[in-house]
Amino acid sequence: MERIPLLDEVRGFAVLAMVGYHLLWDLEGLPWAAALLGHPAMGAARNLFAGLFAAAAGGCCLLSRNNWRRGGLCLLAAEAVSMAAGVIGVSIRFGVLHLLGTSMVLAAWAMPVLEKIPARWGFWGAVGVVLLTAGLPQGRFLWMALPEWEGWSGALYPLGIWGGRVPAADYFPLLPWGGVFFGGFFAGKKIMARGIPPFAMKRRSRFLAACGRNTLWIYLLHQPVLMGALLLFGYSAR
Repeated sequence: MERIPLLDEVRGFAVLAMVGYHLLWDLEGLPWAAALLGHPAMGAARNLFAGLFAAAAGGCCLLSRNNWRRGGLCLLAAEAVSMAAGVIGVSIRFGVLHLLGTSMVLAAWAMPVLEKIPARWGFWGAVGVVLLTAGLPQGRFLWMALPEWEGWSGALYPLGIWGGRVPAADYFPLLPWGGVFFGGFFAGKKIMARGIPPFAMKRRSRFLAACGRNTLWIYLLHQPVLMGALLLFGYSAR
């Protein structure tokens, strides 16, 4: 199917916003960067950009010729990032690439069922999952605090249940973030059923569209590039 420029541009904007957030994270030793990272608005912005990234990836499942391949490549990249982060002492156990890769594989496996679910029902079901499980990564379900049980921290960690242990630096579990991914899937399904609007097929930014077509490479390479640039300017990141 023909690429949708607006979708590429949204993905490009989201991945560049995440690169900017990670640059602040690298500069956390500077007072102004630490103050920005600690501000509640920055946490909200991080979740917004990550949500855009996940929802756009969900929508792209409808356009992909092989979601098994996309998901597998994403999971391989996730493991490469986790190993590289471990070398510098940063823990990533279920980061954004794990989320996207796992969600893509789940979408590929469940596609015969997903295609039969009405888009409206699927979208609002995904929204409901997000609202119900939004507190899980912080150890809450709705208004209730979950008990601290170390036995949860392994098998259920990808679902957002970590038993009171401190989550890894980059933590995007399937609950609630998988709901964002599949919300994007069903929103895209609804839009495509009605017909892609002309404004979505108009390219506005060649740069953002190019970034959107290469999000995986940007995500894989941005930290080495950022850290190299910071070292070049005499700042030791982290």
